[in-house]
Amino acid sequence: TEAKEVDLGYTTSTGTCEEYADIVKISDRERNNADSQLRLEQAKLNLAVDQLLLAREVRVAALLTNATGGLSTSTPSNNWNVDAATIEADLKTAKTQVWKDTGKIPDVFIIPYLVAVEIEIQQDIREVIKYTVDGRQVLQLGERILPATLWGLKVVVPLGRKVTTKEGQSTSTPAEVWGDDVRVLYTGSGANV
Repeated sequence: TEAKEVDLGYTTSTGTCEEYADIVKISDRERNNADSQLRLEQAKLNLAVDQLLLAREVRVAALLTNATGGLSTSTPSNNWNVDAATIEADLKTAKTQVWKDTGKIPDVFIIPYLVAVEIEIQQDIREVIKYTVDGRQVLQLGERILPATLWGLKVVVPLGRKVTTKEGQSTSTPAEVWGDDVRVLYTGSGANV
């Protein structure tokens, strides 16, 4: 008998499209009146790139915060800004959970900036810095430092802040994009986050 015919089918439904692009315009008047020290083209381009990167960071943070998206969550035994913090033990629990969920050994540790400046003073972290860190293996956070790798995880400290008020309102309130939750992830690359 003849083989069963396979063909493409289609259905119609509504959809949405998100725009992830910006354009920079410089009028002739702006170009003629701008001092060369302003580097008008570079400044406007940098602004557009920064806005695109911030929008991307907001989307990634939302994705990695969505507990209903199959992500496991865990609460540390103590908050990490107190002396009784057990960061190493809490990370071990998180790494084990990632491995149980995915079968992959996690490779990235995302620490929001406000958490990073708190944990740098904790004894667990100071011991790592004291015995294993040289100047090439640290993340500089102002006056504070963190190892670039903690317990086998590449450390990423995102700095994104966004204004949550609508355009045209008189007061603007910058908010942390990442909140105060850390993330332990398997990315498969470790270095390309």
